Amino acid sequence: MEWGFSRTLDDQPEIGYVCHPLDLRKLPAIAGLDSFHGIKNDLPTLIISECCLCYLEVDAAQNVIKWFADKIPSIGIVLYEPVGVHDAFGQMMVENLASRGIVMPTVQKYKTLKDQKDRLVGLGFSTVEGGINAISIEDVWENWVPDWERKRLDRLEGLDEVEEWLLLARHYSVVWGRSADLGFEGLQALRL
Repeated sequence: MEWGFSRTLDDQPEIGYVCHPLDLRKLPAIAGLDSFHGIKNDLPTLIISECCLCYLEVDAAQNVIKWFADKIPSIGIVLYEPVGVHDAFGQMMVENLASRGIVMPTVQKYKTLKDQKDRLVGLGFSTVEGGINAISIEDVWENWVPDWERKRLDRLEGLDEVEEWLLLARHYSVVWGRSADLGFEGLQALRL
């Protein structure tokens, strides 16, 4: 059963936010968008996955992205995913999760930022400048978050172990892509 928030404007219902509970592994079996209230293929659409697809098998994760990309011509995607399992910290991260019965299959395939970008290229996202990119959270912290904001956050959180934070931040990424006909050119200039 779906749920969400909507509002009425001039006595016309307007969709605000709709949540569709669904096992994402079953998404490819659904033929079209008609099953989903509020999703349209004639509007630019942004898909956001925050440490979600990394828990699916590689093929299942690819099929989820492909399903949306095949059905919505003007699409963008932003993924927040772990990377960097090839070093000691990354291996420890994977082992700690495995000891709790948690497996992230995609992190073994998409180990680097380049692997993540190649993933979106393989799914047909635009390779024009700014069409696909991947950066580490460390890079976001160092280059996107202004110095004054980092200082403010440090006062709130009291980051004692900055090196530990940066090590962790090095092992997570933000990856984005867009279809060729979606105007996300301004994303390259975006800074917090």
